Amino acid sequence: MSAYLQVCIQGFFFWLAYDLARFPVIPLYAEKIGLSPQAIGFAVAASTITGIFGKFLSGGLSDSLGRRVMMVTACLVATVAPCGYFLATSGSSLILLRLFHGLGTAIMGPVGRAFVADIIEEKRRGERLSTYTAATNLGTMVGRWLGGLLLFWGGFFYPFLASSLAAVIALGIALRWPHEQKQSAHFILLLKKMRNGFREVGQNRIILGTSLVEALQFLATGAIDAFLPLYAKSVAGLTDWQVGSLYGVQVATTLVTKPFMGWISDHVGRRPQIMVGFLIGGFVVWLIPWQTSFLVLSLLVVLYGLSVAISTSATMALITDVCKREHYGAAHGVFGTLFDMGHAMGPISAGFLISAVGYRYTFGCYSLLLFVASLLFSFLIQEKRRLS
Repeated sequence: MSAYLQVCIQGFFFWLAYDLARFPVIPLYAEKIGLSPQAIGFAVAASTITGIFGKFLSGGLSDSLGRRVMMVTACLVATVAPCGYFLATSGSSLILLRLFHGLGTAIMGPVGRAFVADIIEEKRRGERLSTYTAATNLGTMVGRWLGGLLLFWGGFFYPFLASSLAAVIALGIALRWPHEQKQSAHFILLLKKMRNGFREVGQNRIILGTSLVEALQFLATGAIDAFLPLYAKSVAGLTDWQVGSLYGVQVATTLVTKPFMGWISDHVGRRPQIMVGFLIGGFVVWLIPWQTSFLVLSLLVVLYGLSVAISTSATMALITDVCKREHYGAAHGVFGTLFDMGHAMGPISAGFLISAVGYRYTFGCYSLLLFVASLLFSFLIQEKRRLS
């Protein structure tokens, strides 16, 4: 079995494990132990907070310590964390466990992508990175579906147990990777190498600019994830199964089309694809709050999922194109931190805007943001590749 196929399988089982113990399990478990709605929100968001602060550090560390040791650490966290949830009987203990569980994803996110970038040739970079992220997204989808099924079937014990078992499979694959020869036990040398990596990334306008526009896209995506279901139910009058279908169709479209869009970016170029993805996304976001038909909303959601696939399949490859191989971890760490910040801020900012000006003006603001981001990207970022 090729190393690339193994890392895709590892990514699938890692994110399967994570979401088996996330949605819808954690909100319901938090409610069961008596948490308030505000505390439930903090418990759900805690792992994302770890990601915001941890991704750029873990990516930089993987450049110095090696990918294997970091991926093994992430899988160990994912194996142990679900076993501790039954010990959480208060809001503070559950939030602490969620912060710890988020450490695993904060490591695996950038390090997994950096590992893929290490082992593939440049001419297939977009396709292979996109296929890897599609495998992780599939793990997320299956984890949410299976977690809900196990919860309905036998209570909280089964999704937590299944989460730990899936993480053990990912850990078994991670332990099979060969030991790397670049581990440095000297703390000063480790810090110096990390500093050099972050200096290169921080001075690279293409990496920073691409990461920032990706954060803007995830800002809009976070708002849609949080408030499209509420709009569809309260304004459009859709039924519960129709509301659920909208989310599933969006994620499925992104999942299915991502590898193909990555292949296109390898042959057409990253920059035009990112701009087109943002333009399509901006147009769709503007149209959504003017529609109440299930079929029309479904079509718009499909187009939005396509726009995300178009842009994200090119952004990940672009930041790798212009970065030195020894700093791939730092680049993907900064990239992950910024889009996590955007994703986390989307629901928060949309909540304030919707209460103040309603759905149409709010979605219009995010639409304008995507249009402006596309224009800024076209003027500020000139595509070029650096062979590593």
